[in-house]
Amino acid sequence: SSLPIPSGPAQSAAWLAGAAIGLYTLYVAVDVFLLAFLGVLFSALIRGAASVLKHRLPIGDAPAAGLVVLTLFAVTVATFWWMGSTVVTQAQSLWKSLPSALGGLTTQLRQLGIPAEVLASAQERWSNTSSVLGQIGKALLSTAGSTADVALVLAIGLFLSLQPTLYARGLVALIPSTHRGRAREVLASVDETLRYWMAGRLLLMVFTGTFTGVGLWMLGMPYAAALGLLVGVLSFIPNIGPILAALPALLIALMESSSKLMQVGLLYLVIQSLDGYLLTPMVNQKSVSVPPALDIAGLMLMGVLFGTLGLIVASPLIAVAMVLTQKLYLEDHLGDEADIDD
Repeated sequence: SSLPIPSGPAQSAAWLAGAAIGLYTLYVAVDVFLLAFLGVLFSALIRGAASVLKHRLPIGDAPAAGLVVLTLFAVTVATFWWMGSTVVTQAQSLWKSLPSALGGLTTQLRQLGIPAEVLASAQERWSNTSSVLGQIGKALLSTAGSTADVALVLAIGLFLSLQPTLYARGLVALIPSTHRGRAREVLASVDETLRYWMAGRLLLMVFTGTFTGVGLWMLGMPYAAALGLLVGVLSFIPNIGPILAALPALLIALMESSSKLMQVGLLYLVIQSLDGYLLTPMVNQKSVSVPPALDIAGLMLMGVLFGTLGLIVASPLIAVAMVLTQKLYLEDHLGDEADIDD
């Protein structure tokens, strides 16, 4: 049976009161909720890899999740040991060179007769963009000053991964018994969506980061490793992230020569075209395909309301909202079985 929909003044008032309390609680502790959702995403990644592992080895949920966590830890340590110092050094040099690159661009544009007020507006926009890049980089890569946040995300992800059924049963227990079967179905759909979303996003991050870094290295660009890492990290934010990541590379290329600018621009165009027209549609076959306009609008709204954390979690939250809309409203309330991806 479908989940309960409020009917009658008393039930409607109760639902509205509950919604108001929930929204107020969300407003007061929004950072905690967003970090908790990041933990859920981390858990989805672990459980997705663990489910693949269980099909190949005769082990249970907890051992498979533990093996995945150990593998992720080993890969992370090995990667930082292999190229960590190079990336850090390049990233620091890149960040220091961006103001001079922007100054060179401003000089060239002024020589072309671009009005001063237009250049001032562009510099202000770049300042805002660099601020966003810095905030996102700190949120995703730094550990200093955010140990508690990182620990919260990791703890939630690990506990959810090791005992997923325990928490699922607890959540379903909050639903009236006559509707628990439907609640399990909806929860399973949300879980599947997040697992495929995370797996697909990780694949795209690795692809775009690796090929961008290798491509820039082949073109003889400085800071190739740092720029490749920047593209990979920001690719977690669909649509907007890759555009933000391309700006520093294009500025550095412009300092080299106009031909280098064209080569780097073409490289980014090819990689993002493969991402947008080939890889992303393949990934979305197993997950919810979020329309780009809706995704961008959601990203901007979440960024304005909740800052960097809002930008990071906006896209998967929109995917979850689309699943809930399909299951609870289109199917249960309207009786429409049409898939929202059609």
